[in-house]
Amino acid sequence: MDFYKKMIKAIIFDLTGVLINLKKGDDFEIIESSFDFAKSLQKNYRLGILSNLSADHREGLEKRGFYNLFDSIFLSGETGQVKPERQAYISILRELNVAPEETFFIDDSPANIRTAKELGMKTFLFKEEESSILELKRLFSFFEK
Repeated sequence: MDFYKKMIKAIIFDLTGVLINLKKGDDFEIIESSFDFAKSLQKNYRLGILSNLSADHREGLEKRGFYNLFDSIFLSGETGQVKPERQAYISILRELNVAPEETFFIDDSPANIRTAKELGMKTFLFKEEESSILELKRLFSFFEK
């Protein structure tokens, strides 16, 4: 597992369905277990968000501390780049200054995971909140040893 610890330098999260659940309008609720998991990684990894969310959510994300926790946040509504298009991934990798093989990507869409894998990232398909967070904690406990 030392291989992963040396290899992984950044973790990129999808937003909707992984870190937040959308509500009415531009409101959302934070998925606390996912947000806490991301916080636990902050001191050892560069953190990014790659989301197909509109720019309307920027203010809410800023108010709730996302821009303090994450090194780079790419919202398609601001960048014009949409997952699973390759350029969206390439842009955030460049911003985080990491190679694909140094990156772990977490998303709830198989199509988005597929593109990340094709680029060479380690990936995790986020399904159900509780079991996914447990599995991620287990994986990253190996990375940290």
